[in-house]
Amino acid sequence: MTPLLSVRDLRVTFGSTQAVRGLSFDVPAGGTLALVGESGSGKSATALSILRLIEREGGRIDGGTITLHEEDGPLDITALEEDRLRALRGNRISMVFQEPMTSLNPVLTVGNQVAEVFVRHQGMNRKKALAAARNALESVRIPEPQRRLLQYPHELSGGLRQRVMIAMALACRPRLLIADEPTTALDVTTQAEILSLIRELQAEIGMAVLFITHDMGVVAEIADRIVVLREGRKVEEGVVDQVFRAPKHAYSQQLMAATPKLGSGSPNPPSPGPRLLEVRDLSTRFTLGRGLFEPRRTFEAVRGVSLAIGRAETLGLVGESGCGKSTLARSILRLVEPASGSILLDGQDVMRARREDLRSLRRHAQMIFQDPYASLNPRLPVHALVTEPARIHGTVSTRDQRAFAAGLVRSVGLEEDAVDRYPHQFSGGQRQRLCIARALSVKPKLIVADEPVSALDVSIARQVTDLMLELQEREGISFLFISHDIAVVERVSHRIAVMHDGRIVETGPSQSVLRDPRHPYTRRLLASVPRPEPGHRRSAPDGLPTDPLPSSTPEARLREAAPGHFVRENAA
Repeated sequence: MTPLLSVRDLRVTFGSTQAVRGLSFDVPAGGTLALVGESGSGKSATALSILRLIEREGGRIDGGTITLHEEDGPLDITALEEDRLRALRGNRISMVFQEPMTSLNPVLTVGNQVAEVFVRHQGMNRKKALAAARNALESVRIPEPQRRLLQYPHELSGGLRQRVMIAMALACRPRLLIADEPTTALDVTTQAEILSLIRELQAEIGMAVLFITHDMGVVAEIADRIVVLREGRKVEEGVVDQVFRAPKHAYSQQLMAATPKLGSGSPNPPSPGPRLLEVRDLSTRFTLGRGLFEPRRTFEAVRGVSLAIGRAETLGLVGESGCGKSTLARSILRLVEPASGSILLDGQDVMRARREDLRSLRRHAQMIFQDPYASLNPRLPVHALVTEPARIHGTVSTRDQRAFAAGLVRSVGLEEDAVDRYPHQFSGGQRQRLCIARALSVKPKLIVADEPVSALDVSIARQVTDLMLELQEREGISFLFISHDIAVVERVSHRIAVMHDGRIVETGPSQSVLRDPRHPYTRRLLASVPRPEPGHRRSAPDGLPTDPLPSSTPEARLREAAPGHFVRENAA
């Protein structure tokens, strides 16, 4: 295929460290090339170099060429002046960045940020730009787009923030879309819709895509060719079907073996015993409304949720972005104040605990948050960050802090010298590993893990989930494991709870829920899971799952009156 973008012998360095070492590849016009590899392999550095943003991140291009093949001749991006680069960025070449919270301006509304793309590149006035922004949000399936225009980034879930970034990148219908982990924070149904949307635009305007991901199921779903990177070098390149079926390089074989596959089985259930966590009829509400003349209204994010987790047990919680998973997790630890219900943690009443007593309670229940960069203080070195909970609770002395930190970072797959570095010096996946090490520092009884491996490549995610299973077996830690990757949830969870619109609609042993889903929403989730097999790729957006529950059916009317909760506890 005719190349739209050609990269030849690209070399990128950060100080004395070589991030990209002589990389060459072509992105075909109207096609999709996937760059895959572990965190730190040079994927994001390559993407930033194409738009010459690498210089703003402290890196530099030491050699090679990056050529965009235009109708009026080739354009050498490495030789462009800044004014021509600004005209190129966001217009002919757009990029979706890995971490939406750090890419969106926290003091501007979503509407103003999306509208800015139309103002800068298409010369629209503010009124027309806001109307176009609303349509852009709607095109990426954001619910209530008019209301979202008035919200700020912190008011959206991680998945919704990522969809805003995708809407901004696709606004001007670029010739090349660089997508750096664009579906990392998305649930499987939204992911399927976004991938289909990208394919629609490719067919409509001939857009090419450079797709960076660690999700091999997504690669199988969307890519034509694949380039495998390791330590800044290309170790394998080929047609997706060939590389999946017969990878030649040992590293490619390792990636394929580490890829989670739905149907691979779940851990054996723990021995019956007393419950560590009991949540009964928990509800959490937020008051919405802004402005002098806009009436305030109450939004119920969590609606009468009940769940239980035993000792040394993992409950997987799945559902679409915005369904209330993260709010439920924060409510259990009273990081968000619930409106009603009861929470018992190891026999202690969390709802009645005074604020001064919550600190001692939280020693036994730690949380891993979804956004690793926002969870780490950028001014502190790693040895201070990962040991901070232990120092607060008095379980480690200042003298032993450094050695303790070294052991923690080793346990999550990082080198010991990481303890002297700062968060901005790590990739997104490496930062998530630091957050996991931090949570482990006080040896909690319960870890609430909100998308703990969503930013990790498949091999490191496998190591982290192996670590969780090992810790659970050795120390009896319980987990509430929240994820949109159902294959990962299956691998680590004894039971699964499915959440939809603030409610738990189905609960039961993992294999029972996955093999025989009772609720229509659960069936829809499972139908949307991408499979790491190119032969099973959906051929058109029409193949997307839709809600099979029309409002005219008796089951639908029953759900409207009282939402169904299919509970199948350990009957077998």
